[in-house]
Amino acid sequence: MKYTHKERYAQKRTIPTFKKNTMNLTQNGEVMKMKPMDFSLSEKAVVMNWFKLVKNEEKGV
Repeated sequence: MKYTHKERYAQKRTIPTFKKNTMNLTQNGEVMKMKPMDFSLSEKAVVMNWFKLVKNEEKGV
């Protein structure tokens, strides 16, 4: 797969532990090492905003 510069830049700014753990939870039904509830509200907002940004970029908005 080829990525545009924007996508590559976004990947460098990802939060890999959060992403990986949430995927583990859905795929294997395992308990996450780092639960989303451990985030402070501001951190949570940052993460949710980041996911929104990525979704919008994928749509091409």
